[in-house]
Amino acid sequence: LGRWSRGLGDVYKRQIPAFGIQTQIPEGWTRIAPEYFVSPDTTIELVVKEKTDEPVEDFLKTWGAADPVGGFDTHGLNWTTYAYEMPEHKAAGYIGTAPSENGFFLVLIVTTIDQQTKLYESVFLPVVQGLETLD
Repeated sequence: LGRWSRGLGDVYKRQIPAFGIQTQIPEGWTRIAPEYFVSPDTTIELVVKEKTDEPVEDFLKTWGAADPVGGFDTHGLNWTTYAYEMPEHKAAGYIGTAPSENGFFLVLIVTTIDQQTKLYESVFLPVVQGLETLD
């Protein structure tokens, strides 16, 4: 789909038909599965999907995400964002959730604790803000 730049490198609209959504993904990222992308240096993982098999609260608890760090509406979706750290795995990142008809949409970014903060605005938010349902 379309290609454009947002000041953080080129990004592409990528459809994820299995979940009826599309979003923008940075150029050069490898698509491992329909909803799973990895950065060129393999230090950042990104999951974009609709989850229907567990409540959002249980999903957040699994990742250690507790208090929201933000929230906004975009493309008719009401997003809440959370930070998480998993020191035992040397991993950290952010989770965005928005209610859907069958469960919830989610954007999950997994990286190192050192990279967590800088990726919030440069990768995570553009992906969340670009997510929209396919009509």
